[in-house]
Amino acid sequence: MPSKTIPTIKLQSEDGEQFEVPPPSLKCFKTIQSIVEDPLRSESKEAVFRVPNVNGGTLQILLEWADYHKDDESLDENNGHILTMCEWDRELLKVDMNVLHELVLAASCLHIQGLLDVACLAYMDLPKIEAPRYVTVDNADDEFIAQQQLIEYVYESSGYDSDDSDLSSDSNTNSDDSGEK
Repeated sequence: MPSKTIPTIKLQSEDGEQFEVPPPSLKCFKTIQSIVEDPLRSESKEAVFRVPNVNGGTLQILLEWADYHKDDESLDENNGHILTMCEWDRELLKVDMNVLHELVLAASCLHIQGLLDVACLAYMDLPKIEAPRYVTVDNADDEFIAQQQLIEYVYESSGYDSDDSDLSSDSNTNSDDSGEK
């Protein structure tokens, strides 16, 4: 049986950048690997896969990760899951939360379970976000206070009262009138 040649696989980012995936790294990409190995797939020299909502910089990080882990036997042993993060992964994934989010989206889209696992572990390593500071009179913006006073003035001058019971009695009389007809 003749061996099937592996076509050149490229990933295209949301911003149009294209990156070639080296054939040894394909084992990390379960989605692409299943398409390439499909016996019904027509022979093609090149295939371009568009990865939505992921920019070129993020795809570059994804490909670095796949290239580094292309020979990992642990990916085969644990159904592609990575249970611990190595130091190299920790350094690679020292990025801001938005990039990490894009990596999770890309790994999910391309079924790269190992990257998805370490990206989730990296989320847990992110510094905890501080609770928002409460606005006090001492640090409140004068413009904000002026806007709030203007809103209160408009409500008071229009005679609107949120606790006014006349509104509820008007709606009851209208419903009674509609029932008599």
